Amino acid sequence: MKVQLLFFICSIPVLVASNAAVPEPTARNPIGLPPVTTGAQAVKKVFGVRSLRPLEPGSFEPLRKCFSIKLQKDVDQFLRALDTLTATRNRVAAKAGIKQDWWWPANVGTDVHVITKNDQLTDRGSVPDAIRFSEPSLRDRKLEIEVQERYDEIAADGTDLGGKKSAKVTLVPEEGRWVIDNVSFTVGQYGTTKMTTLAEILARDAKQLRVAQDKIANQRFEIRTAKPVSNH
Repeated sequence: MKVQLLFFICSIPVLVASNAAVPEPTARNPIGLPPVTTGAQAVKKVFGVRSLRPLEPGSFEPLRKCFSIKLQKDVDQFLRALDTLTATRNRVAAKAGIKQDWWWPANVGTDVHVITKNDQLTDRGSVPDAIRFSEPSLRDRKLEIEVQERYDEIAADGTDLGGKKSAKVTLVPEEGRWVIDNVSFTVGQYGTTKMTTLAEILARDAKQLRVAQDKIANQRFEIRTAKPVSNH
């Protein structure tokens, strides 16, 4: 009886020490998940830029591994639509003898200009005046980081034309690192609030590019020869 009691007393510290050695799952040390730093680095690489970065093959390739396979496919669809549109534009321009790189048909030029000059990945048409990143938060084995942006714009009469935007970035584990799988944007300006997602932006803009491509491909262009101006 004394031997059994002694064994029980001696085993208590061992059990306590064993339980204390089991790490709790936290945002900084998720059990069985990639290091949180990989997620924070991906978000800052995409959103922490101080210049406007139009979405094109050359700008996306350095960022490709920051995104999940699902979002990579959405971006690739947009890039294919952009490539097809550009090829159609170049073919029509060459046929019409137009050599200026900036030329677009008048009925699609404005829409194409807006899409090709914006950064779809961050939903930016201009550079924010301030950017702030939240601490990573682990929920249901997904990582969440919020990006807050502020835009300052004052009219000549002193009216505040600026706004604020937040991006809720959701990351999932892929190939040993955290990658961006969804971005939900909330934009507040002029007393209104607009919400959208990165996947919706990519799908919308890709559709507009395909519409523009169809218009150019099916449009008839009249080529006129320049004539000297008469003084009479």
